Amino acid sequence: MFENNIFDDYLELESKRVLKKLNDNELLTQDDKLIMVLKSQTNHFYHLDIELKEDIKFLREDTKKANLTLMESFEKENRLMREEFEKENRLIRKDFEKDIKLLREDSDKRFEQVEKRFEQVDKRFDSVILRMDRFMIWSLGLTFSSTLFLVAFMVNYFDR
Repeated sequence: MFENNIFDDYLELESKRVLKKLNDNELLTQDDKLIMVLKSQTNHFYHLDIELKEDIKFLREDTKKANLTLMESFEKENRLMREEFEKENRLIRKDFEKDIKLLREDSDKRFEQVEKRFEQVDKRFDSVILRMDRFMIWSLGLTFSSTLFLVAFMVNYFDR
């Protein structure tokens, strides 16, 4: 309590004096009784202080052990959760890659179908062009032959 032991030294001396009085069977004064009460209280506080410090030390050690146990448990749980998360992430990634692969295959099939349709349209267009070409050749031939026939008829008609 005090920075120096003046009070403790005084109380120690006075308590020895009072104890000597008590051993000599002398009557104790009110001050003597107060000194004995103070001495017993300081002894009691001293022992309470020691017990309190020991309890605090025990609690610190117990808390450290509990914290270490909690940290180890937390790290273990964290590790397990991380492993579960990574495992789940891998599964999701595989499913995603599978879905992407299916989508690619589906889009490739659709692209092939569209390509086949374009080829069919191209064939139809080619056949139409071929028909038009034949018609035009036939028309040209008919026109040319009728022109020759007319020229020949007119040459014969006017020559006469």
